[in-house]
Formats: sequence, structure tokens, C-alpha cells
Amino acid sequence: MATALGARIDSIADIFFYIVLLLVMFLKYQWVFTENVALFLAILSIKLLSMIVSKMKFGKIVFLHTIANKVTGFLVFVAVPTVMLTEKNSFLPALLCIALLAALEELLILLKEKDVNENRKSFFVK
Repeated sequence: MATALGARIDSIADIFFYIVLLLVMFLKYQWVFTENVALFLAILSIKLLSMIVSKMKFGKIVFLHTIANKVTGFLVFVAVPTVMLTEKNSFLPALLCIALLAALEELLILLKEKDVNENRKSFFVK
């Protein structure tokens, strides 16, 4: 069963997960950031803009559970252990490009929609 509270808790857990993950990766694997700084900054900028747009438009910060965001989350779970085990950056740029597209999609949905639906699947599917 999906509830508004569950969706909110999921979003908060995701935020904490990514903050901790970024801190650990930055402290132990700084090269991941230095090699991909432009993509990280683009994703961060778009996510912050989405937060500002949702707060201004809907009165609250909204994180959408789109398919692209879920795919990005899954790929992060695969990428982090891969980086830790192999010390290579092989598919990280591709993952960051997917994350960038997911962030752009989320921003477009927030800009376009009049009502918020945190469980919106995609820009193309309601």
C-alpha cells in the first residue's frame, strides 16, 4: 500500500542515504568527484532548483518517485560497491548522465504540473 506518509519517509531516507554516501565517497574516493565534477555540479544544481520550484509552487519540497529516479537509485547501489572493489570509474559517467536526465525530468514535471503527485511515473506517463 502506498501512502503520502510512506512516500515522504522514503524521500527523507533517500536524502540521508545520498548525503552519507557522498560524504563517504568524497572522503575515501575523491577521484570520483574530481573526474566527474561537471556532472555532479549539474545534477546538484538541478536538484536544488527542483526543490526551490516545488517549495514555491506547492508550498513544500517535493521529491518525485519517477521510474528514472528509481533506476538511478538502483544503479547507485551497483556503482558504489563496484567503485570500492575495482577502484575504477568505468560506468560512473554513464550513471551520472542517467541521474542528470532523471533530475531534468523531475524538474520538468514540477514546472508543468498544477498539482503535485509524488508517485508520478514519468514526464510521459501520469
